[in-house]
Amino acid sequence: MGHGHRPHRHAEIRHAGPARLLQRRCALARPLRFPPARHADPVRRAEPNLTSVANGRCRCGAVSFELTAEPHFTSYCHCEDCRRATGAPGVAFVGVHDSEIVWRGEPSGRYGEPPVTRFFCDTCGSPIGYRDARLDGRTYFYTAVLETPDRFAPTVHAFYPERIVWLDLHDDLPRHDRTTIDR
Repeated sequence: MGHGHRPHRHAEIRHAGPARLLQRRCALARPLRFPPARHADPVRRAEPNLTSVANGRCRCGAVSFELTAEPHFTSYCHCEDCRRATGAPGVAFVGVHDSEIVWRGEPSGRYGEPPVTRFFCDTCGSPIGYRDARLDGRTYFYTAVLETPDRFAPTVHAFYPERIVWLDLHDDLPRHDRTTIDR
């Protein structure tokens, strides 16, 4: 009488979560090369680090990091690429030198077209940030992955003409037509 239960023909994708779907779609992405990891020792992990400027992590905590110096750059970005990569109407990010990052679980998920490579947590799918090959030795984290994002307010708007028109932030920050960093 009943039709019985027929699994969805894409059940393995439907139940794999966003990280698995991105991993399948981006299987051909070039490997993301991070500098050699500077992992903290187990004792230091158990105690608060007094030299830490900020900590960040993905939603599930599998990817986490510590910033050991103030970011050299904070910005809003309104470009279509950032919006699509995060699913947000605009993105705020902080830029740091690679030598100022202590990884406690590095992101293994990656995608993007050269020269920009975006990375995410392969477990929960959270977008973490990006690297631009033209800006050697720097990593840009989405501000929202930081434990204290309020401390790092953006100082400029990049790609302002590409913004979604209903997202109009009423601030006095400089608005740039393109990127704010020489590449």
